[in-house]
Amino acid sequence: MKKFLIIFLFFSLINFTLRADEEYSVEESQEEYKFYIQEGIKCLEAEDYKNAKDFFWKSLEINPENPDPYINLAIVHMKEDNLDRAIELLNNAEKLIKEDYSKKEILYYNFGLCYFLNSNYKEAIEYFKKALDIYPNFGEAFYYIAKASDSLGDCREALINSIKAKNIFKIESKEDYLNMANELFYSLKDKCDKSFEELIAEIINEADKAIENNNNFLAKSLLEDVISLDAKNNLAYYKLALIYIKENSLLKGLEMLEVAYKFNPDDNNIALSLAEIYVKFKKYEEALDIFNKVIIKDKNNPRALYDLGFLYKELGKDLKSKEYFSRANSVSKEEEIFSFLKEKIEPKTINIQVPVKKENYKSFYTTRTSSYGNKGILTKGFYIGEPSLSKNVNKFQKTLDY
Repeated sequence: MKKFLIIFLFFSLINFTLRADEEYSVEESQEEYKFYIQEGIKCLEAEDYKNAKDFFWKSLEINPENPDPYINLAIVHMKEDNLDRAIELLNNAEKLIKEDYSKKEILYYNFGLCYFLNSNYKEAIEYFKKALDIYPNFGEAFYYIAKASDSLGDCREALINSIKAKNIFKIESKEDYLNMANELFYSLKDKCDKSFEELIAEIINEADKAIENNNNFLAKSLLEDVISLDAKNNLAYYKLALIYIKENSLLKGLEMLEVAYKFNPDDNNIALSLAEIYVKFKKYEEALDIFNKVIIKDKNNPRALYDLGFLYKELGKDLKSKEYFSRANSVSKEEEIFSFLKEKIEPKTINIQVPVKKENYKSFYTTRTSSYGNKGILTKGFYIGEPSLSKNVNKFQKTLDY
């Protein structure tokens, strides 16, 4: 039997919170179902696969409409290196899931692992991407996309996804995973033979994509990675500052902008953003100094002219304010004026992106690692979720042959 290592798998267990309207809920069978799942997991951890399967099938007899036992059975077969049967069982689970099923990303992740372990890397990547569509900060899925892409010879995708994985593991304080992701990243960096400048540009580009997708959690981690590689990268500080400002973390945004401005005072976007924050903090002299410096370099900069108009209006100097508004209007297109004024008067609604905390399962990991082949990095990692019990109970269903 091949040796393979799995980052984590899903088990249905613990915290049985039932609501009257839950689709898979059967209160009277709760304890029996729980017992079979618990015993099945105990057997699996003891590598007693035969009895593990017996218990999981018994749990399925109680809840034939519940996809969770099929997922657990698939995991047993993955442990036995019977990947085709594992995929078959996962397909059975997929047929049972409803629109509101809360563990789809785990199902797709396990599909991806099966195909990855079976060296079907293209199919594996598709399933890992499906998991990421549901849970965008799924570090383990990024890690395996990197591994699969490396196996397919796509060095760029491998490198970028290893960066995403290691940043998520860092933020989530998964030290063992972070060590392995770092190892993968540096091996890919050497293999891809990218220059330092190219690597920085790639990471910033991925951060921009994350920002466009409103995934500020990932964007911030990528930009922080750039700063860790290049402590004077003003663009990373600037983009990071804008995220903090949108999240209403103005002090943090101010701090980042001051650093960006220190490293590149000639960038008008950085300078004006900093001056605008100074105005918010009523640091009028500092703001005025920066606005005037921009105007000296670019006397027809509409943003700077409007900023000065608003600043003088706030200071009660209406004539000065009108002067700068008039100058701004004379050099701006109508749509630019509207856009700028609208943002000043009606600030954009801020949607803060934070790490998704899954309520339905906990996780724990081991530190056992291996460099065997390209089959993964960790062994015996499990997601432990609460079960969703079926409304339909059939205690007389025959146990399926496995």
